[in-house]
Amino acid sequence: MAKTGYQSETNQAQTVRWLYYLARVKAVQLDYAAANRYLSLCIRRAPKESVAPGFVQAVSPPRVVND
Repeated sequence: MAKTGYQSETNQAQTVRWLYYLARVKAVQLDYAAANRYLSLCIRRAPKESVAPGFVQAVSPPRVVND
């Protein structure tokens, strides 16, 4: 992740997806505090249920494990 940059000209769904994958990478690297922080951001910024059904339900189990 250090060699990649984040483009600020993205929509909300791409931002949330990027945060989710960043949290998964941090969890694999055993940085659970950072992973929990990114997953919390991901849940707060998640799109409405009508736009992305099931996204919050898919993000919640990894967050519980990281707690």
